[in-house]
Amino acid sequence: PPYSPGTPGLDGTLHSNDADAIDARAAAIAALKDINGRLEDEISLGGVVELGGQTLLPGLYTATTAMQLIAGDLTLDAGSKTNAVFIFRMPTTLSTSADRKVILAGGANPNNIYWSTGTAATFAARCTMQGNIFAGTAITYAAGCTHHGRAFAMGTACTLSSTDIGITAI
Repeated sequence: PPYSPGTPGLDGTLHSNDADAIDARAAAIAALKDINGRLEDEISLGGVVELGGQTLLPGLYTATTAMQLIAGDLTLDAGSKTNAVFIFRMPTTLSTSADRKVILAGGANPNNIYWSTGTAATFAARCTMQGNIFAGTAITYAAGCTHHGRAFAMGTACTLSSTDIGITAI
């Protein structure tokens, strides 16, 4: 198995191929279909999109290839709208360089942030991510990452190396 029960690091219950795991996968697939089916108010950002150094308002952001946080941190500003939704959709990868952060402002809530990658999501050392990540294949976190939200690797696995994942109440 990808995780051995009793290994340090799991604080909770591991569900693998039981009813809870099957239900969670079905819910993740339904959520992903909803995210990828949305078209209203789409903001197309083009090819490989550098999100670092920007402040973005709520919306549906798409790329024709990949998205990355390399050049700086990304601020998501909800503009004091409590139900503001941010969706980031790309057919290939989402990646960061070390020490990059997604910063929430104006009441932005990680429960209302969605990242959909066609392939993988890879987070370099000590990065801070916010929101729900749906990766077509795998999600990899380097040492020291923090993620406020949920991670769904639809193809293979989530690989964690000294990573904190905090699930916020909905």
